[in-house]
Order: sequence, then C-alpha cells, then structure tokens
Amino acid sequence: MPKPDTFVKGCEPFTNYKERLDAYLEANSIAENKHMAVLLSSIGGKPYNILRSLTAPDLPSSKTYANLCQILQSHYCPKPLEIVERFKFHTRSQETGENIADFIEAIKRLSGTL
Repeated sequence: MPKPDTFVKGCEPFTNYKERLDAYLEANSIAENKHMAVLLSSIGGKPYNILRSLTAPDLPSSKTYANLCQILQSHYCPKPLEIVERFKFHTRSQETGENIADFIEAIKRLSGTL
C-alpha cells in the first residue's frame, strides 16, 4: 500500500490528517514502535521543518508518536478563544447566492466550536 499523503496546512485540519494516518497504520498492521517513523517520513518537508523547530534542540525522531502528534496538534490547531468563536457564530449570515443547505452546514460547524 502506498504511503499516506503529506500534510498540507489549509487543506484539512491536522486532526483529520491524524485520523487518516491512524487508519493507515491500522490497515497496514504497522507495529506501534514504527508509528513515529511513518509520521516523520510521510508528513512532508514543510511540516517536518516546523516540527524540527518545535522539538529543538532535540530531533523529532527522539520523541514518541503520541508526543509528536500532540506537538503538531498544539501548533496547527490551537485552542480557539471562546469570545471570538461566539462572535463568528452570532454574526454569521447567509451569503448572497449561498444555498440553505450550505448555510446550515456552516452554522452547525460554527456551533461546534462554541
């Protein structure tokens, strides 16, 4: 089976990438002690460079898979400020040309961040 896609910030949240990576690891019966190596070899150059600076002076390979995922999660998905999320929710209105299904989906997505 081919290696997992690289992580591209903006294409999907890191949590989604981790879910897909975990599914890949399980589907291929990859031993837990190899999870860190699969993550580092598949994440991509730019995220690896960021990870390397976040773990400095240590190398990312000196950390566990769980620790690396936590570091990446904290960097790419910081906890949002509640007041900002409430503002986004309360000020969201239907855009011109936006159908009702898309508007409802956006409201549901915003309500999940409160």
